[in-house]
Amino acid sequence: MASFYIVTPNPYDFSGDELDEVVKVVKSADPSLDLEAGAQYERGYGVDTYEVLDVIATTGGAAAAVNQVRVALTALTKWTRARWTRDRDEHPDENPRPRMIRVLYGPTGEVLLRVAIDEPEGEPEEVDSDHPDSD
Repeated sequence: MASFYIVTPNPYDFSGDELDEVVKVVKSADPSLDLEAGAQYERGYGVDTYEVLDVIATTGGAAAAVNQVRVALTALTKWTRARWTRDRDEHPDENPRPRMIRVLYGPTGEVLLRVAIDEPEGEPEEVDSDHPDSD
């Protein structure tokens, strides 16, 4: 069994209500998930190009965790795309920032997987860095 924590590194990117919605959506995909969400405290300065959600997983059983990560990532990606569409519809004169979902594992929090979502209708793409648009 794996425990998951979904966190946004920038507390201004996602509201508490949106993070609660994330938990509901992901848990509806797999009610057995041990899942919480929250925001980190503001640290430093600057704005990232991407709005980021980190999925931190602690594993209890590797095979089960891989499947649970896949289920959680699929549900989270669908939610992220729907949120982008909603942002675009609510603010038609603005171009919403791209989204990124990072899956973190291990004692040092190394990133094992990054999924970038550049367009609400576009397919999520696995990328190799936190700033794929600058590569």
